[in-house]
Order: sequence, then structure tokens, then C-alpha cells
Amino acid sequence: MGYEYDVIISYVKSDDEPIKAGDGWVTNFHRFLSTLLDQISRETTKFLLINDESSVSTDEYLKTPILVSIISPQFVRSDQLVKGAEFFCKGSR
Repeated sequence: MGYEYDVIISYVKSDDEPIKAGDGWVTNFHRFLSTLLDQISRETTKFLLINDESSVSTDEYLKTPILVSIISPQFVRSDQLVKGAEFFCKGSR
């Protein structure tokens, strides 16, 4: 089965705090993971980043084989992100 995305990263936007004057750590993690996977697979890895301010359908979670959720107290309080993670788990069976 083909997927639209290789990886979805879901996180709370406030958790992507800038490190000093640079990008946030989630942004840096995405950049690092993308580079690593591109080098290993020798192909461009397709990511979808979903945060608590994104307006995406839970159906997007079925368009990837891999979900990386950045769990934090704020994430757990986000009904949208928790629902998306649950939808992914139920759909991956």
C-alpha cells in the first residue's frame, strides 16, 4: 500500500521553543530526522508536521506508516493531537 507521507510528526506548537536565537527543537529534530532518512534511503523523505494549530483531518493520519508524537503535558491536553494519535493506532491494525 502506497502512502502519501513517509512520516508524520505531531506536536504542540508551544513545545517548539527556539533554542537560543535559532529554530525550535522540534524543527531541528525534523531537519535532523529528514537528513538522516534521506541519506539512508537515498530518496527524499516526505514529512507532514501537525501541531495543535493545524487544521487537518484525522484522515491524514492514515496516509503514513510512521507517526512520531512529541509527547508533553500540553500534547496530552490537546484533544486534536490525542485523537489523531488514537486514530493512527486504530487505523494501523
